[in-house]
Amino acid sequence: MEKLFKFGNQSLNWLFNGFFFLTLFFAVTSPNIILGDNLKTGAGTTVFTAFCLIIIAAVIIGLITYQDFRDWAYQTFVVKKISTAGLLLGAVVVWQIIFVLNVHPPIGFDAGAIHDALSNTTSPEIIDYYSLNYNNVPILLAQHGLVTIFHTKSWLFVDLITLLFVDISALLNIFSVMMVDRKRIGAALYIHALWLALFPMIIVSYSDTWVLPMVSGYLFFYCVLSQKRFKLWVRGLAGIGFGVAVMAAYFMKPSAIIGAIAIALIEILFKLKKRKKETNKNVFLKLALPLVTVLALGISYFTLNQKITNQTYIASYSTRHIPAIHFISMGVSGDGGYNPKDALEMAKITTVKGRAEYSKKILVKRLKKMGIHTIPV
Repeated sequence: MEKLFKFGNQSLNWLFNGFFFLTLFFAVTSPNIILGDNLKTGAGTTVFTAFCLIIIAAVIIGLITYQDFRDWAYQTFVVKKISTAGLLLGAVVVWQIIFVLNVHPPIGFDAGAIHDALSNTTSPEIIDYYSLNYNNVPILLAQHGLVTIFHTKSWLFVDLITLLFVDISALLNIFSVMMVDRKRIGAALYIHALWLALFPMIIVSYSDTWVLPMVSGYLFFYCVLSQKRFKLWVRGLAGIGFGVAVMAAYFMKPSAIIGAIAIALIEILFKLKKRKKETNKNVFLKLALPLVTVLALGISYFTLNQKITNQTYIASYSTRHIPAIHFISMGVSGDGGYNPKDALEMAKITTVKGRAEYSKKILVKRLKKMGIHTIPV
């Protein structure tokens, strides 16, 4: 078991580091941040980008050249990092609010279809959209509930709610870091301040942003659940919170539970590690907390599934639903974004089984065509 644990742990570390490196590599080589004339997007370097580069260059030169400036920067950003990072994060939140108040345009695509359904649920186009994209019913019901409470359905309102959810997610992430290692809070504050300052999705009221506090929530509850310094009842509540947050994330955006699946696999791996004989009390704790978590998962799934299945706000035809494998197949086509040809086929094929078989066939075909490629030097 000990050898199996070491092998599994090393494999997971290599897998995580490999995928993390690929994510970073493709992010920094994205055509969206190419300087100068961009042949792919047809755009050039903006004045804002040039201004940011000038500031970065000036700071680097100042740190290298001037000792006084270097000492001031060390005292401000390292010694007093908590205060400085906290002020920066507060300034970013103010910037976000100003940005959303001035920039809250109507958006098309899925976000637009959700917003349109807040005013009109009977048009054939809306019914057909939700018949095909039934996965967006949960966020529609969530937005409809908030609209009912606050009596407004403007784009400004839903964007402000989106902003709130994104910032709650950041706050939960910082709390998670606090649970694991308080010495890293300063770094967490800096990272989240930078992320929030450059995150334009706060004006897109869609599941990509609305699911963030749920993902951050179950990560936070897991951090509490895994800390033995907390009392049993606190960890039990964290287990319940973990289960509820995972199921809420699943219904909001199914792919968001990948983190929870990873947590479960790693926990199973650590259980395989050889340990000394434990007392009955420790065995009880190890069984009680997972049981509470699993019960919370099951009850949350049943409750939310019943709520969505029995909803009467928007009509849809179950025979028109798009299978999950369609999105997997579409994800390996082109750049991994929206594929109009695939979407058209989903609309043309009359049965769910037929759409699933078509998506599976196309997925296999695309994977075979892709094969293993080398990156040209």
